[in-house]
Amino acid sequence: MKKMWLIPVLLSLLLACSPPEFTSEQALRILQEEGTYPKTGDYVFNLADPDVARRALATGLEAQGYITVRKSWTMANEAEPFITFTEKARPYLLGTPKGEDSAKMRIVRTSTWEIDQITKIEKIDDSHAVANYTMRSKHITPFAALSPNRATTRKNFAEFEFTGGKWQLQKRTEK
Repeated sequence: MKKMWLIPVLLSLLLACSPPEFTSEQALRILQEEGTYPKTGDYVFNLADPDVARRALATGLEAQGYITVRKSWTMANEAEPFITFTEKARPYLLGTPKGEDSAKMRIVRTSTWEIDQITKIEKIDDSHAVANYTMRSKHITPFAALSPNRATTRKNFAEFEFTGGKWQLQKRTEK
């Protein structure tokens, strides 16, 4: 009888050591605090490619005033790009890919990706969980018409671990 007090003590210690439940709200908060969302969607624009110039014309970017397309090719102007950006396109220009010539390659913003919702929380073990979530494309720019990936939603997942008394993001993967 004297050892009966030991059972509740052991049970409370066991429960105190297990991590708290991992919820969708926690996963969303941690992903947002990470700072990578909202995420910019982009497209690498090859200004020297005549096929890209034809596609850009077909999307109406020139008619809308975002680009100017050189429609003729001569030996004298072969070094000039087929596409030049106008002042109206300036807010969508993000820079040049590393190691590329700015006269030939530019990165343009196509949209902004934000976390839409946590769709599923899967507990792997007491200290590991996976959160499946969807992202939604918002603030779509005129340059999105050139992007080969025009999806407006994406499915992703992130792995979390309970360490140091709290849940932490370990790895985020885009599908």
